[in-house]
Amino acid sequence: MLAHLRSFALALACVWMLAAPQPLSAEIQILEEIPVALAWSGHPVRIAIETAGARQYVAFYDADRRMKVAARNLNSNIWTFKELPSKLGWDSHNGVVLAVDGAGTVHVAGNMHGDPLVYFRSAKPHDISTLQRSRMLGSEERAVTYPVFLIDPQGRLYFHYRHGRSSDGVQLVNRWNPTEGRWTRVTDQPLLDGQGHANAYVSGPVTGPDGRFHMVWVWRDSPSGATNHDISYARSQDLAHWQTAAGESLALPLTPHTASAVVDPVPSGGGLAGIAFGVGWDGARRPVVNYVKYDEDGRSQQHNARWEQDGWRIYRTSDWSWRWDLEATGSKGHAIVAEPVRIDMNNRLVQRFRHLHEGEGIWVLDPVTLRSLQTLPWPRIMTELRQPESRFPGMEVREFAWDRQGNYLLRWETLPYNRDRRRSGQLPPATMLKVLRLTHH
Repeated sequence: MLAHLRSFALALACVWMLAAPQPLSAEIQILEEIPVALAWSGHPVRIAIETAGARQYVAFYDADRRMKVAARNLNSNIWTFKELPSKLGWDSHNGVVLAVDGAGTVHVAGNMHGDPLVYFRSAKPHDISTLQRSRMLGSEERAVTYPVFLIDPQGRLYFHYRHGRSSDGVQLVNRWNPTEGRWTRVTDQPLLDGQGHANAYVSGPVTGPDGRFHMVWVWRDSPSGATNHDISYARSQDLAHWQTAAGESLALPLTPHTASAVVDPVPSGGGLAGIAFGVGWDGARRPVVNYVKYDEDGRSQQHNARWEQDGWRIYRTSDWSWRWDLEATGSKGHAIVAEPVRIDMNNRLVQRFRHLHEGEGIWVLDPVTLRSLQTLPWPRIMTELRQPESRFPGMEVREFAWDRQGNYLLRWETLPYNRDRRRSGQLPPATMLKVLRLTHH
């Protein structure tokens, strides 16, 4: 495959990734393919890659669905492995995340969807053979979902997760103290609290061009995505003190009644998707929140809301004719996905999109109206990258795991989402998980 993949424009950064966005028009050369191991291919699940100094780590599920961590020196393609005592079922929520703190301690968490915390920490720096199951604080760790490791501009490590369930959950943030070797809660209050009748679905926090954390979320009143409502935004310097886009302080916890954080008061049933939103920045470094909701005719449209002087101004960017039904529960994939807006290498405001029925491309946006001036196709080589090598029917390429620097990409193949249900019949053989080493021009 390497011979056919000499350069291509940067792929979609999945909403799960927190690596810094890369310029869309930057040409990337694939320098090397590095096989890691055979990986589970029966359904998609999040996996992770991290590069720390001269070492690289990959956390994944092997051919037998066992959680594993692989490590190598960057000057070698030989991996060492550590099998962890956790086995994947059929739930596509049960991804695995990994981080390395400034002292070289390896942190791994995953395989949780409303389950007790599954977390491992290395006893020695950069030594995955010493990974041991650990606890964090011991409280509010019985029903964990959506684990995320965050690293701030000063290199401090945080752990963000949901405790509870889809209609009754809180979002919590822990901070790692490498000197004392322990976790502490960032605040006494949860970051977000559905108050017993809702749950927040969160994009981020991500680090913006101002060095702050920026977070976007929607509220959901039941397991059905059709009950998403009120897309909201907040920013913070330290994950403990939060503000609106206007700089007004927000009291924690943020709840469905925190009206000053609301970007667009989309009602329940308004087609607000809970998996296709985020925040980017225009040429003036103003935050732009991207999300999907129904238009006046009930069709799903991409919207972008920009903070302008004293309020959010909402723009409809797409003109599609299809309605995305959000009633069903369980992991069902992304019928519509758009990246946050960003400035490309040619100083244009651009936004990549992918639509189940309308195709995919890159919008070049009018910087004033945020309407599409032009739709650019993805390069042919990018299409080739997503062509499965497996001959098993229905296989799809996964390419949503980048390291934080954007220099390495994981690629593997699986069957599509199956609403977290067990598959019957013949299953595909495991596929090779590969690391692609990239260079930017």
